[in-house]
Amino acid sequence: MNPQNPAIRSYAPFIWFGLAAVLAFVSFSCASSLEPPQAAGATTVVTVTPSAGQAVLTSPPPADPAVVQWPFFQPVGDPADNQDKKRFDILNAMSCERIRKIGEERPDSLRTLYAGLADACESALLVRTDRWQGAEQSLATYKSVGAGPEPTCADKQALRILENLVDAHRQAANQPVKVMRLSAPEPPDCY
Repeated sequence: MNPQNPAIRSYAPFIWFGLAAVLAFVSFSCASSLEPPQAAGATTVVTVTPSAGQAVLTSPPPADPAVVQWPFFQPVGDPADNQDKKRFDILNAMSCERIRKIGEERPDSLRTLYAGLADACESALLVRTDRWQGAEQSLATYKSVGAGPEPTCADKQALRILENLVDAHRQAANQPVKVMRLSAPEPPDCY
């Protein structure tokens, strides 16, 4: 191919236009993919479908009574209470296994609370529907016995999440529970 060839030079403007169009398209695609998908404080809904067993992100949340808010806590209060901060970190991570381990370090009544929350977490997030009964029983036991020693703020928030998950399960009528996660942290309501 000789660039001096008049046939090639006659196509040059079209080639340049085509390359410019491709470059503009690629630049626009890359720029839009670098932007955050949601503004701060936006809501993400994680829906776990039993057939797929995987989370699907959708936004905004559907109007559904089986949608549960799992807050992203920004702990406030006494910074010396490092154990409560660790509990908040675990609640924020939504790690069912680590939530169960919190209970192993707590008094009996709070052990029941965290075992129930771990069961509800596994039921909602990991589609372990066999765990709902344990979550409901733990919640009933905790409410009948009480918290025992003064529950911490993280303990109170764990109870709130457990109550919301169990209520959503009861309203879902054999449908998967959807867990809504706020992307912006909020202070817990127990201070």
